[in-house]
Amino acid sequence: MHEDRYAVALLLRVLEVPSSNYYLWLARAADPGDRDVADLGLLSNIYDIWVDSGRTLGVDRVHRQLRHDGIRVGRKRVERLMVGQGWQGAFPRRGPKGGSTVQDPKAVPAPDRVNRDFTATAPDRLWVADATRVPCGEGAFWLAAVRDVFSRRIVGWKTSNSCRWASTSASPRCPSMVAGGRLSASRAYRSTLSSSRPRRPCAGVPSSNISSTT
Repeated sequence: MHEDRYAVALLLRVLEVPSSNYYLWLARAADPGDRDVADLGLLSNIYDIWVDSGRTLGVDRVHRQLRHDGIRVGRKRVERLMVGQGWQGAFPRRGPKGGSTVQDPKAVPAPDRVNRDFTATAPDRLWVADATRVPCGEGAFWLAAVRDVFSRRIVGWKTSNSCRWASTSASPRCPSMVAGGRLSASRAYRSTLSSSRPRRPCAGVPSSNISSTT
């Protein structure tokens, strides 16, 4: 505060703060009520949970953890305290159902070569792939990955700010996508993208020994 240099009335007028609010704040700071004291204790609990999560938990999950710890408190109160401190979750609330996946009515699904049996008896027999949208502080980006079903090893992955690029990249036919996997004549490849977004094979890798499935 700069009350030693400027009159309080002038500061309140410039900041457009009612004088009654200011003097009420002073009185409460000098003699906090029971609820204010309780809020301070609750803030400490909320802060510990929020920091322990790596500052990733939002109001709902903090409230759930408080109840799990035996602290009975309303969700709106937790929200008020977290908003007042500028504490928020790392990820925004999900949008409407369906998200960014839009069914392409013209897309021809690949045949089901594994009969919905997503198991493998050896490495490099069955790969699965998908792309997901990951929100972050500077906007969302897309992560595409290919995984070997038997070993559960991530065979390759790519990131992009383009959904279409990520869909195209989630393919074993992309030499920049797959690293270290051995091409096998009996390999089947399954992607959840094939029925939702058209995907173009990448040039550079023969596709005769890879069969797609949905």
